Amino acid sequence: MSIQLESINCGNCGAPLRIPETAQFVTCNHCKSSLAVKRMESITLTEKLTETTERLDETEKKLAELVYRNELNEETRRWERQRDSLMVTDKHGNKSKPSVLAGGFALIVTIIMAFMAVVMIGPFALLFPLLGIFALVMSIKKQQEYQTAHRRHKIRRQEITGRYIEARDNNTHSDYLKQLENAPTPEDFLRDLGDS
Repeated sequence: MSIQLESINCGNCGAPLRIPETAQFVTCNHCKSSLAVKRMESITLTEKLTETTERLDETEKKLAELVYRNELNEETRRWERQRDSLMVTDKHGNKSKPSVLAGGFALIVTIIMAFMAVVMIGPFALLFPLLGIFALVMSIKKQQEYQTAHRRHKIRRQEITGRYIEARDNNTHSDYLKQLENAPTPEDFLRDLGDS
């Protein structure tokens, strides 16, 4: 069985090379450059492997940045959905962050109403302050839920950014991209959002 050879030129120095038709990489006998063999329909050529590696590194960097931006945007969208579910809505349909002040205001109003109602309805007026206390407790709870969720969002953003910056600074984009093979899908994010 004979091996079919083809003639090409070194992509670095131009020296003639004879290589097997199945070769994907070759070293030039003249300049000792490592070359990648590129085969197209009508031509076969060689390219210095360092150029190929540089382009691959540049592509990895760009892909890592796109993945980072996508991951950051997904976290932002997840937070916006969660934030909307934690906001309080007033009687006009306007949403705002939960505030203890609203519960405190409700408590003050119900105490005033209780004093005014004692004259009209008697001891049942004491239920008003209880409603105010309930409103205050619920306001505190909602505000704490909101603050906890917002802190988690900030931590996730810092983790996402930290992983990317570490990969960028250490030039380990391929490792960064491998880490993301197990990254949660949008469905995972929605499931996690329902759990929290």
